[in-house]
Amino acid sequence: SYYKTLRTKVIGNNYTLVLIDGSFLLTRALFAVTRGKDPGEVKPGELMKVNLQTINRLGRDWKISGSKVIIVWDKWAPEYGGYIRHHLLRDHLTYKSSRKIVTEDDLVGLTGEELKKAEREVKLNNLKQETKAAMIKEFPKLGIQNYYFPGYEFDDIATLASFELSGKTELPCVIVTKDTDLTYSLSPGFHFFKLPTYGSEPKIVTYDEMVQTIPAGLRSRGLGLYQFGAMLNSSGFLGHNDLIVTKKKGANMEKTLEGIMEGNFSGLKDPELYQLQFSTYNIPAFPNYPAVLEDVHRFLSDGSSGSTFEFERVVREYEMEGIDREYYLSIIARFDERYFSDKNKT
Repeated sequence: SYYKTLRTKVIGNNYTLVLIDGSFLLTRALFAVTRGKDPGEVKPGELMKVNLQTINRLGRDWKISGSKVIIVWDKWAPEYGGYIRHHLLRDHLTYKSSRKIVTEDDLVGLTGEELKKAEREVKLNNLKQETKAAMIKEFPKLGIQNYYFPGYEFDDIATLASFELSGKTELPCVIVTKDTDLTYSLSPGFHFFKLPTYGSEPKIVTYDEMVQTIPAGLRSRGLGLYQFGAMLNSSGFLGHNDLIVTKKKGANMEKTLEGIMEGNFSGLKDPELYQLQFSTYNIPAFPNYPAVLEDVHRFLSDGSSGSTFEFERVVREYEMEGIDREYYLSIIARFDERYFSDKNKT
């Protein structure tokens, strides 16, 4: 078939799994598509098309070509009032407090420019949620897997995959996002790729590079990369997701972390809060961890590798103009059927 012929022309992939931050992918497309437009007039298909184009560009332009692509989403859970990490820090409500979702209720009492701005935010959020639901429903039928687990964030799933799947794949795997905090979640078998945004360059970061950022004195004490990142964030030497700064003003980073490793918290103004924040990096202690772990291992085997029949249906239903069968085939030609359970029927 055309698909099989096309596959033989592909030189080869650089990665086995490409794990993409769904929230970032969607926000990036939302920004590009709605600039200068009324978001209420934009359809989910327009964003879905841009996201397919981005996935294609990953392999074509940036050499982030994978045997399997998985979009991973943050997923709020009502029982935790959001994410598990948010629940654990519920008495210190700054975690992700800068993320505000505007709803219809927020429009009450607003006038003029404030009302216009808020109305636009509501439309953007509605479009984002509608597109996300459509991608989760349809993209797996196109060979592009989607995954989420209630209460877990992209960071948690990508970190687990990095630790659990490193060395178990033919090629290394790669995490695709803009959140450089995830460079501290790398392992020898996982790279990090920062998708370019306006004014920034694409960048690949490896585990070996990141290990060199750990001060030699701390490395010699056996401090690992993930623990180093968790300590930096929990103390405030790095800022992540609005965690509270617990280090004393002017504290020396290396000496403070060295002290903590020895049980000396004199470099911190709030040792208890530091320890609470640090505990939120212990993913194996999260609820439902065994189920999520099992899912992550299935990243290497589950899912469909795509179908032109499904692609043509999705294009029709979502009015994804300007993207044709040949273009789609060039995307799925990179996929390796060994990593799927429902083999390609093209």
